[in-house]
Amino acid sequence: DLYLAYALRDRADALPSHAKIVAVVGAGHVPGIIEHWDKPIDITEISRMPEHRPLSPALRFLAMVAVGGATCGVLVGTAWAGAKAVGGVVWLVRPLVGRRR
Repeated sequence: DLYLAYALRDRADALPSHAKIVAVVGAGHVPGIIEHWDKPIDITEISRMPEHRPLSPALRFLAMVAVGGATCGVLVGTAWAGAKAVGGVVWLVRPLVGRRR
């Protein structure tokens, strides 16, 4: 609402005093635009991008573990579902157990 009030007021100030401005805004913005119309607005403050803060090493590690765990879960789940579809769990487990000698 602050930005809308600033932009509309800026356009209105650039026009002759007898000119009118028509703006189409959502109904929820109208009270905020009216509230801020006569107040000074610091456009640089509301247009500023927040500073980028990189993840801490601990959070980065946890994110990698979570993604790795999810990937393993998907792969194992897919293999398990494939084993059931092809003839049971034995098909999946037999290569892991080894052969008789």
